[in-house]
Amino acid sequence: MDELDLKKAMQFLISPKNSVQEVSSFYESCAGIYENLTETLFFPVEVCVQTAIKYNSDRNCVIVDACSGTGRVGRELLNQNYKNVDAIEPSKSMIENGFKGYRNIFQKFITEEPINEIKANTYDLCTMLGGLAYGHFPPNGFDEIVRIVKKGGFAVIANTYFYLENSPEYWDGIQEKLKQLAKDGFIEEKERQIIDYLDDDKQVLLLVFKVI
Repeated sequence: MDELDLKKAMQFLISPKNSVQEVSSFYESCAGIYENLTETLFFPVEVCVQTAIKYNSDRNCVIVDACSGTGRVGRELLNQNYKNVDAIEPSKSMIENGFKGYRNIFQKFITEEPINEIKANTYDLCTMLGGLAYGHFPPNGFDEIVRIVKKGGFAVIANTYFYLENSPEYWDGIQEKLKQLAKDGFIEEKERQIIDYLDDDKQVLLLVFKVI
């Protein structure tokens, strides 16, 4: 990916004007080079996967990889011998160009509306890598995460912090939603930290909560 394309992608990811349709079109257009894009833009797969292992080491647990993209987290989870991993990903092209080892793939955007194909209390663990961005995952999408994860289960979210600190209104909305879910007794936050990863210019938000 050349410098112009990279700059365009970075600006897109922090734009508050992104609609669901624009996000879908963006990923349909770049699905074939998405693996290279995520390497360049920095998506902390290792942070997400190692934290998932920390919170549930049972290789027979049932996991959903939310906003799965081309499946880099799912691929690594299966490499770590997890056996039951589903994915939720809205882009058809991303699915077609991505990892084929998921148990099930649901082609859906995550919103506050239930995904009818997924029953409540299905998953022991939810992973999300790089899903927190305008037009990708709305704050109310956490309602659906809470619905599909079992009580006592965990959500592990790793996100490049650059996109959040450059999207203050969106990040404020995410934090306010999590605060409300905790206040209402739906979740218990276990971790929230900014990690310097690889070098000081590459910061990761690591967020973990327990569904209660």
